Amino acid sequence: IKANGNSNYKKLRYHGIMAMINKKRKEKKMEGRCNINTGDYNYQPNPQMVLYCQKTQVDIQKEMQLSNIRIGESLTKTYYAEQRRTEEYERRLKLREEAKERQRAIVEILDVDEEGQLLVCSKNTSIDARPRRISNMRQPSITVLQCTNSTECLCYMLECLVGGEKKYIFLSSDKLGKGNYVVEKLTSAGVYFEIKPSQIKPLVLNLIGRLVQNSSSKKQIPETDGWIKLNNEYIFFSKEDLTWAKIKLLMK
Repeated sequence: IKANGNSNYKKLRYHGIMAMINKKRKEKKMEGRCNINTGDYNYQPNPQMVLYCQKTQVDIQKEMQLSNIRIGESLTKTYYAEQRRTEEYERRLKLREEAKERQRAIVEILDVDEEGQLLVCSKNTSIDARPRRISNMRQPSITVLQCTNSTECLCYMLECLVGGEKKYIFLSSDKLGKGNYVVEKLTSAGVYFEIKPSQIKPLVLNLIGRLVQNSSSKKQIPETDGWIKLNNEYIFFSKEDLTWAKIKLLMK
């Protein structure tokens, strides 16, 4: 009986030891796994996986740094390109303003040479400008015509040569300062100007003003034809002579 008891004891001891070993094995096997019931987590990652993740993270950080550098370089290029465009625009704007100032400083001076030709000379230019002929009108002069019945009725008779032919252009004193009126009257008489259209009216008005200012010729014209007393003597004006009634029509 004693021998059997010893045998059972040994068996029980062996089974107990094996149970403890199996338990330890199960615990070792369960390490790193999540216990769903308790939420414990004791994961021991694979060293190769850890190294791979670390390398991947480093690569991502490097890529982010390179991306930030590229973005910075692009923004810098855009900034300097915009700055260059702004500087170029300001430079061109300054050049245009300087050109306008030089243009404003240029003065066109009207003159009449010894042959009675109209000349224009540009002053304040970068080069010496020669006087240039601007019209086919020559030897212009002004005679002031006044009606015998009224001292307020005045007419300015422009006498000139156009293509070798003598012309008489009658200008109303009320419209003498109107460029369109004077230019139209001259054009209708065959006068033309070899200058820019924008310069015609100012130069024509300048010419007429100078001619009126320098004029010393003055004539009295009767209202109608017939006998008229002028300077204490009677003078007969025929229908072919110039009368104020005809001048009114010629001034239109």
